[in-house]
Amino acid sequence: PPYRFIYFDPLLEKYEKRESLPFPIMITGEAPSSKSLGKALEFLPPGERPLKALGKPSLVTKWAWQIIPALITCSILGIGFRNKLKARQIALTPLRDFENKLQEVNSASNDRVTFFREAARFATEHDATEGFEEVFEVRDEICFRQNPKPEPLKKGEMKQVLRLLRTLAPLFLFCMCISSLIRTSQGVDLPPEVAKAEILASMKTGPVREHLHNLAICEKQLGNYGEASLWAHRYQLHGGNSTKLMTGIPGYHARSAEGTELLSKLPKWIYFQILLFGVWSLLISILTAWNIFGNKRKPLLVTFFVFTGCGLGVGITGMKLYPEDVSFEPLSELSIVTEKATMRSQPFEGGDATRENVLGSLCRVKMTRAGWSKIKLPGGYTGWVRQNKVSPIAN
Repeated sequence: PPYRFIYFDPLLEKYEKRESLPFPIMITGEAPSSKSLGKALEFLPPGERPLKALGKPSLVTKWAWQIIPALITCSILGIGFRNKLKARQIALTPLRDFENKLQEVNSASNDRVTFFREAARFATEHDATEGFEEVFEVRDEICFRQNPKPEPLKKGEMKQVLRLLRTLAPLFLFCMCISSLIRTSQGVDLPPEVAKAEILASMKTGPVREHLHNLAICEKQLGNYGEASLWAHRYQLHGGNSTKLMTGIPGYHARSAEGTELLSKLPKWIYFQILLFGVWSLLISILTAWNIFGNKRKPLLVTFFVFTGCGLGVGITGMKLYPEDVSFEPLSELSIVTEKATMRSQPFEGGDATRENVLGSLCRVKMTRAGWSKIKLPGGYTGWVRQNKVSPIAN
């Protein structure tokens, strides 16, 4: 494309625009198809944890620590420890009952008639039919004949039957169920349109995080890169890793933190809270110096002066050096350009084009006007696009 340059001519007292000749660019090789981009990605099996409702953090969440942080932490830890103990006891109860009943079968008798009668009863109680045909046939043969006589078990017969009965254990069945789900999820080979429709239908009953991952794959295979970027960022917002999903998607994306930008690992409001913690410590230190005397004065002053130094140092450093780029802002406050759009300098079609195509880009909507949205892209680029081409991530 040609290079455009706009400048102000002080002699003519107006803006002038100059445009160069187009730069010829030759691209070799074949363009990757949308199907090949999503080929290496696999659907995730839906989990059981529902999606959380997103919103701005309340003031109580930010300020409650100043009142009773230690009490809240200790109570939560105590409740969590108690719940884990209860959950473990509940989870182990079926397994203990199973082992007790299986031990009854094992100790029933060395008599073949009695053993196979108890083994068949045990299998019937656990709704086992497939794989147990031989046990039922032997039971019918030796137990339902006239005047059955006691006979000893054959060599290895007890071990073989008990090994078969042990496959009915709850933990074993759970592992088999999980493995079948994994095989099913890896073997899904539906057309992307059909898979997308099935995922959207299942989300109406109970959306989970894996649905967002799988929708991003479907949209990527269909060539809808804007929608694919939106679902990938929603998957990341709910705790998923969207690195592979974002491969091959055009647009301006969030860059990795480097140097002082690593401060963005924590929200900015946390550094403000740490700064306030240092101010409170300084105030308490002054009051201690004025009002407390004796042996307790020195250790209290040392403690609160250390808190003051740490709080003010970390708080001021975080507030001053916190990166301002869109890449490091909370995803819940950002949006995605979901359709092909040209970013313009003014909110109308005649405005100068500052970016030809920002499809799939991460952005912050700064303001809206007459059906247009002023957005800010990673790197600090700003401009206007149609409002209906931008979708919030936390929708």
